[in-house]
Amino acid sequence: MKTTNRINYEKVNRLVILINIMVFLISCSHVKLKNDWLKDNLKGKVQNFSQFSYLVEERFGKYEKGKREKLFGNDRNIQKKYDKKGKLSELNWYNLDGKLESKSIYKYDEKGNLSELNMYHSDGSLFFNEAYKYDDMETQIESTIYGQHNRVTKKFDDKGNQIEKKIYNSDGSLGSSENFTYEFDDHGNWIKRTDFKDQIAIYILERNYEYF
Repeated sequence: MKTTNRINYEKVNRLVILINIMVFLISCSHVKLKNDWLKDNLKGKVQNFSQFSYLVEERFGKYEKGKREKLFGNDRNIQKKYDKKGKLSELNWYNLDGKLESKSIYKYDEKGNLSELNMYHSDGSLFFNEAYKYDDMETQIESTIYGQHNRVTKKFDDKGNQIEKKIYNSDGSLGSSENFTYEFDDHGNWIKRTDFKDQIAIYILERNYEYF
C-alpha cells in the first residue's frame, strides 16, 4: 500500500506541476512584458532565487520556522534562474527533503519569444517538450508538445484563440482531433465557444463580461 500511495502522489504532483507550467505559459502569451523580472516583481538584475516554505511554530510568543511544508499546486519550493536579459531560463521544483522533483528549461527566439520548453524528471529523462511558433506580429499561432508516448499540436487564430488541437499516437497516427469556433462581442472578447471532437460538437462555453 505504501508503494501505491507514493506512486499516486508522484503522478498527481507531476500533473500539478504541468498545470502550473501551462498557466504560466498562458499568462505569458497574453501579457507582453519586457522580461520575467518584471513578471516576478523582482528589482535589479536577479540571476536566480530559491524559495521554500515552512510551517510556523510559536515559541515563547515568537513565530519561528518549523517543519518544511508543501501543498499541491503551490510554488513555494522552487528555484528560478534568469538569463542576462531577465528571461526565465530554468525552473526547478523540489520536494520536502530538498530533492529535485522536476526541471524545466526555457529557450527563446531572437525576438525574445518563448520558442521551446523542455521539462525533465528528477533522473534527467524527458517528461515533455513543447515548441512554439509565432506570426509576424509575435502572436503565438502554433505549439507542438512531444511527450514520452504521444504528440500534441495546437493552432491559434491571429487573435491568439486556440482553434485546433490534435493528439497523435506513439506510432504517428492521429488519435483525436478537436476544433473550436467562436463568437465575439464588440470588444473582441469571445462570448461563445463551440468545441468539436472528431467533427462532432461536444460542448458550448459562454462568457459574460462587465466593462468600465
